[in-house]
Amino acid sequence: MKYKKLGALTLTAAIAMSTVAPAAYAETVANPSSSVNETTVEVIEKQDTQNLQDELGSIPKAQLVKRVHELFPNQFTFLDEADFRIESAHHFHYAGFKDEEERHGLYFHKEISKGKYAYGSFGFIGSDLQLTSFHYDNSDIKDAFYPAKVSKEQAKELAQAFVNKVTKGAKYEIVDSQFDDHYGPNKTLTEPVRYRFSIDRIQDEVPVRDLGGNIDVLGNGEIVRFWTGDHSSKLNFEPKNNLIGAEKALEQIKENLNLELRYVRDFDYLTKETNVYLSYVPVPGIGGVQATSGKWYVDGKFMDSLPAVEKVKMLSETKKDVKTKAITKNEAKKMAEELLKTDQEGVKLVIHGVDEYTNHMNKTVYSVSYMYETQHYGSGSSVEFSKDTGEVLSFHNVNSFRDYDLNSKAPEVKVSYEEALKKAVEYVEKYAPAYMHKYAYPSIQEEVGEYSNSYYIFFPRVENGIEFIGDRISVSISAEDGSLQGFNNSSGDYKELPSPEKAVDVEMAKAAFFENLELKLVYANEWSKGKKNDYKLVYEMNYSPMASYFDAVSGEWQAPSYVSKKEEVEKPVIKHAWAEDELNFMLEAKILTIKDKENFNPDSTVSKGDALEILMKSLTRFWEGEMHYFRGEEPKATFDNIGVDHPLFAVVDRAVQMGILDRTEKTFDLEAKLTREELAAWYVKALRLHEAAKHSQIYHVEFKDADKIDPKYKGHVALASAFGILTGANEKFSPAQEVTLAQMTVATFRMANTINTINYDNGRDYYYFW
Repeated sequence: MKYKKLGALTLTAAIAMSTVAPAAYAETVANPSSSVNETTVEVIEKQDTQNLQDELGSIPKAQLVKRVHELFPNQFTFLDEADFRIESAHHFHYAGFKDEEERHGLYFHKEISKGKYAYGSFGFIGSDLQLTSFHYDNSDIKDAFYPAKVSKEQAKELAQAFVNKVTKGAKYEIVDSQFDDHYGPNKTLTEPVRYRFSIDRIQDEVPVRDLGGNIDVLGNGEIVRFWTGDHSSKLNFEPKNNLIGAEKALEQIKENLNLELRYVRDFDYLTKETNVYLSYVPVPGIGGVQATSGKWYVDGKFMDSLPAVEKVKMLSETKKDVKTKAITKNEAKKMAEELLKTDQEGVKLVIHGVDEYTNHMNKTVYSVSYMYETQHYGSGSSVEFSKDTGEVLSFHNVNSFRDYDLNSKAPEVKVSYEEALKKAVEYVEKYAPAYMHKYAYPSIQEEVGEYSNSYYIFFPRVENGIEFIGDRISVSISAEDGSLQGFNNSSGDYKELPSPEKAVDVEMAKAAFFENLELKLVYANEWSKGKKNDYKLVYEMNYSPMASYFDAVSGEWQAPSYVSKKEEVEKPVIKHAWAEDELNFMLEAKILTIKDKENFNPDSTVSKGDALEILMKSLTRFWEGEMHYFRGEEPKATFDNIGVDHPLFAVVDRAVQMGILDRTEKTFDLEAKLTREELAAWYVKALRLHEAAKHSQIYHVEFKDADKIDPKYKGHVALASAFGILTGANEKFSPAQEVTLAQMTVATFRMANTINTINYDNGRDYYYFW
């Protein structure tokens, strides 16, 4: 059938008829694996004029701009020197420590056409202006959407060529990003195709630990993001000769490996459940063997002999009789003010608010957000208290404005480790007295942190005489004056712990370790002041399978919950006559999930639940388990049959928020089959044209079966067919026909292309994103 393109009712008019679309749905998902006490620091520098800014640094702006055009000869021809802004030259500086290499920054922000902007930034180091970082955001990316102009392998080649060009005097190798696919959310169809790679530093054909980076390439072949680590020219690498050999190193490990039982705390953020496993682990934690001398590499240090394993000593042999009581939000605020008070001249403490939420250990927490403010700087974080007991759960001192004073001197170490340990125990007794009988003194003596000038002291939990991994009280003490710099109590309550009596024999565990042990030659450095630039050859211990622990009860290697829920079996390659590319792209982007690989059939009809998940993931990103970890008030269910714990709750909830589902209905049948006219309505609502579609009287639908279209869907069908998203066959639309997975996949790509065209024509950023 020949269908009309809306005639006088143009796309612009249709958009104008619709109501103002709601703002792009966005939500920030707390990451349970990271600390809720991460510090946010804002530094404000006053610049009176742009001329003053352009004169900052030892290298003039013109030279920096010239360097940009040398590195990107064809990419930024639309920019003049006046379009660039220069950042003040600086040395890496923290708490009085300063490196010798001067760093320089350049950035721009320009409207390249009406409503379309380009942003970019460049970071350089040293007098030869070696590129260390680059970021480019250009709204003119219509060629970067699916189908991509370049494949992943072609993008990899482009990335390697770029890295070879900008990194002089060092070799880097482009490898697939380890975390992009497994640990990130789904990709959408309304953002450009983006390939992300890791960059490995290579020295004499040996990988170098912690000196890599990453790079992003768009589907149009344009490199838009680049970052590498330390580019210091004073790195020292041990010569690759006189190696003792991997076999000898392995024998040394076998003769000395000591395995001990440890409890491993494993939090499954998808179910909000905490499990505890009994595991055999190497004690001390051997990282490898120095490849030339045979020295041990333990906890980032080279040692002639393995440190002795000290006997566990508890902080308190008996449970203290401590009376606690629940506190209010106002009491939490007053406690925070007392803990955070400062007499530092020119510094003002500002409490921004108190939030209540349930943390990953199912404790009700008051989180008090605060900021230390001066005339030029602002530094803030949060302090957390248990609502039920009033005890401090986490605190980090950010009142260290010396860190941003370029004239400050490096702090002195005036407090010994023994003195710091004594103070740390006193703080545990003050802020977590009820837990002292469950925690032990640290078995390893910590050194002063290189930049923080603090001792980080960790008190492990001990049950049945066995230490915990993942449950500890940590305290940081200033090495300059002994003041408290940080406190974190991650104590949990466990219903049942595996009995050590059920553990398999340690010799069986050793055999399993050696069966899965591989040694890899790498360059590694010591994690201590003055030695970080000296890299030694190390036979590094690698266990296979990676990211696993040895279960002492089952006698087998097991994957923790965060891996087992994310790691997938090898993705199948879908075969189909006319939707193969689209189906495989959705599968790779984690939009499509194959639940039953053996019986998967793209030509089977799709349920509303599966179809809605595909549509919503095509428009916006979802983190696994995001509805199981949130702060504030628990979201309320829209439909009676889809509660907060339902696997598709987040999908359904966001569809309601975006107006795709009708919130006035009491239930939503996820198992019902989806018809073509219903799908047309979803697509038009996703285009934000529902208000225009409701004026059904203005549309003339020429399908032969137009009279069979439900009147409430007439406008939606007209718009969906006019945009070429859902077309008919044999001059019929077949509104009641059930949609197959392959049909929906292809149509969803058409819908996304329509959205991307709207974005491009109107200078918008991504339609929906987070």
